[in-house]
Amino acid sequence: MRASWPVGTRFLIEIAGSKSTWQLGHELDLDQRVMSLESPLASVLLTTLPEEPFSFKGPRGIVEGRLVSVEHPDGAEGLEEVLGGIRFLRNIQARVSAKQVLGQEEKAHLNSLGEYGLLAEALEIEFAATRDTLAAVMASSNWRKAGNPLKALRVTEGVEDRDPVRMSMLLTTRGAALLDIGDLDGAELWAQRAIALTPSSHYPRNLLAKVMMSRGQIGEGMLAFEQAQRLESGRMFDWED
Repeated sequence: MRASWPVGTRFLIEIAGSKSTWQLGHELDLDQRVMSLESPLASVLLTTLPEEPFSFKGPRGIVEGRLVSVEHPDGAEGLEEVLGGIRFLRNIQARVSAKQVLGQEEKAHLNSLGEYGLLAEALEIEFAATRDTLAAVMASSNWRKAGNPLKALRVTEGVEDRDPVRMSMLLTTRGAALLDIGDLDGAELWAQRAIALTPSSHYPRNLLAKVMMSRGQIGEGMLAFEQAQRLESGRMFDWED
């Protein structure tokens, strides 16, 4: 998840009865009590609210503590903005856990945070409730962004749509997931089927180009890429193959 706290944020924490102040930075500096964004302590503090307990895995085992307070570089206004974002994310997580369909603002928030796995789960819930194939397409796309092509394949398995554009989108995202797992023949099959349904769409041609390039067919791949680029200006949907 992308950090909401900016570099320079200061965290007052308490561990084993001892309080210390740490500042968020780009690199870890134990002497100056500066923690990098990638440090275990920073990772857990980024989503912790003041007065809440936290725990993380340290070099000697699980470390438990409490976030006493936070000092934002932009003062109280900046502090409340980030805290509001954390609360909003937690509300979204609770709604997904309760299998509730999210609104557009909530989905956009997850996308802006890079919470692709949670967004994919939410879109699966939406598809189950509405049977909207676009939700299945976007769920598949976000599972791929989250690094889980098998879940991307599962969510589109057996899904059909009479609309040729939507069916092409389903075929293309499924083919892209097959490409992710190295099934070049399967990816090419779905790409060709999608092209037959929507010959003016650049998405399946882009997928076909990637398949060709993966096979080492550079000439054919470049030709398919050029065809996709010529069609791109007339695209109808903003989604990723």
